[in-house]
Amino acid sequence: MTQTVSPASSSPTGRCWIHRFAAAVGIVTVAGWWGDWHWLLDLTSHFRVHWLIVSLAGAFLCLRPLRPAPLIVLLAAAAANAWVVAPYWLPTAASPTPSTAMPVRVVALNVRRVNRDTARSIAHLRERAADVVAVIEIDARWAAVLSDLDDLYPHRMIEPRDDNLGIALLSRWPLADARRAEFGGRQRPNMLARVVHPAGSFLFVVPQPYSHLH
Repeated sequence: MTQTVSPASSSPTGRCWIHRFAAAVGIVTVAGWWGDWHWLLDLTSHFRVHWLIVSLAGAFLCLRPLRPAPLIVLLAAAAANAWVVAPYWLPTAASPTPSTAMPVRVVALNVRRVNRDTARSIAHLRERAADVVAVIEIDARWAAVLSDLDDLYPHRMIEPRDDNLGIALLSRWPLADARRAEFGGRQRPNMLARVVHPAGSFLFVVPQPYSHLH
């Protein structure tokens, strides 16, 4: 008697690929919440939408033939990623704008500490003419370069460093209670300052992201 067996069912790879796929999606989904351990784990949190799409696609493939174990893992991964991104997709009620409100223009710039094209960065900041500027990867050389913007930003807080953790805050308006802060026990500088805006002061934070450290 001759029995026909499909390659997908006879091959271990054919039987197990969806389980491996589900495990990989589950791992990268969970890894995003463990970014404090290592910056590579933190990078996985940047792709929540991607993990949502691939987990839903994989769950669809688990329906015929039905594969309960990977299906559960992929649906759980889809739910976890959807929970993270949903607040950015769902409409929210617009807050009433006070008649005295004034727009604030903000620029965040990573100059790259080893970058020697300082003139281009300064020209970019002048062209943008923002009201408040956050700059990261500032060393002593870049701190001196930023002095070229004294006419635009007379109020500033700069902490240069020899590694990639130097940061600066430049403002058109006075800064009150400007200080360094550390968030979540991470040994890297962040800046907090209250910007004294003509329409009312507001808290401005310059965080130190992981992704530029290596």
